[in-house]
Amino acid sequence: MLCSLAHGVTMKFFLSNGEYFRERLRGFPFASSFVPSELLVVCIDDADRIVGVCGVRSWLNIAVSYVREDYRGRGIGSRQLKIAIEVAEKRPPYFVTGTVSSENAVALHVNRKLGFKEVLFLKKSRLILMVTCRTRMGRLACAFFCLIGLLLPNNFLSYVHWSLYSKSLKGPS
Repeated sequence: MLCSLAHGVTMKFFLSNGEYFRERLRGFPFASSFVPSELLVVCIDDADRIVGVCGVRSWLNIAVSYVREDYRGRGIGSRQLKIAIEVAEKRPPYFVTGTVSSENAVALHVNRKLGFKEVLFLKKSRLILMVTCRTRMGRLACAFFCLIGLLLPNNFLSYVHWSLYSKSLKGPS
């Protein structure tokens, strides 16, 4: 799909699984975070170079996104994340989760703009767990994670988050 972005920039966005772009992602920053994804949105420039990737890994639809530094500020990250959310929310579990560093104001702003709600602050890693709340299941997930945050110690939740994140890097079982 061809998209015109801010500043008159035109980029190509491809929706695929991790397998199709596995070889092309070699050498891309944080490639190991994207390859196990069941759903990838890849942004390619006019020179056929990958400039951004957004992956959604299974089973909690964990979203990860990255745009090359020299292409930031052009709306690429927002667009690829928006496409990924729209597709992921149509399949179980019908919501998307992600964590953002509490110091990354840009990513927090983009995620909020795209419908993510902050549900839990993980003190140990200084990450904020965010969930899309646009579907009924998403609203239930938001309420569930907020309740869990009130009931369980934060160190335990940080450990659980790290375990789930690590498991998601291994891809589908």
